[in-house]
Amino acid sequence: MNEDLKYDYAVEDELHKPYSIFAKIYALIPSGTDVLDVGCHTGRFGACLKEKACRVTGIELNGEAVARAKLVLDEVRWASAEDPATFKELEGRFDVILFLDVLEHCRRPEEVLKGAQHALTQRGFVIASIPNIANWWVRKNLLFGKFEYEPIGIMDETHLRFYTIDTARQLFYDAGYNIEVMEHRYSFPFFRVRKFSGRMLTKILGPILPGMFCYQMVIKARPRGK
Repeated sequence: MNEDLKYDYAVEDELHKPYSIFAKIYALIPSGTDVLDVGCHTGRFGACLKEKACRVTGIELNGEAVARAKLVLDEVRWASAEDPATFKELEGRFDVILFLDVLEHCRRPEEVLKGAQHALTQRGFVIASIPNIANWWVRKNLLFGKFEYEPIGIMDETHLRFYTIDTARQLFYDAGYNIEVMEHRYSFPFFRVRKFSGRMLTKILGPILPGMFCYQMVIKARPRGK
């Protein structure tokens, strides 16, 4: 895999899996809406949204990813979400703004979320996916004195911020949002879990200890006062 395109996931294969993070997000986006995908990479998730008659604009910093995204999205901007001018130039255009595995890569994620409000319509909202640093796997490694970065995942070497369920909630509150939906993707410390067993574990253990077993959070939030 091209290292510059390491986030080029086959998201279209995930949309029909009941516990997929992309399936959860896909279900939260109404058909026919104007969507801004921040950090759209090669545009694969946005291309899936176009099948719901959404108009999708992408923001991306990776030049090669921008070139590929332009082939499948309606519009792609080579820009940074951390530049205050980026969202101001898109004033009031979007019903939905996506931050899928993006905020943890930002130096000032609270300011990014505040800036995004400029680009939302009156009834618009944001959706974010954020990894949970308090997941059992990270806790296990810390127990043995390990805190090592990896190419992708919770310990992605490019992550600048780390969040638990509570601190993710606080991030959105501090940025001026009310959270309307918060869902979790769970992982469990078993190497091979059958589908039936996995469903049972998700239903039983997940709600009991979400901070322990949550691998990734999905948040839908709307600016307060809108």
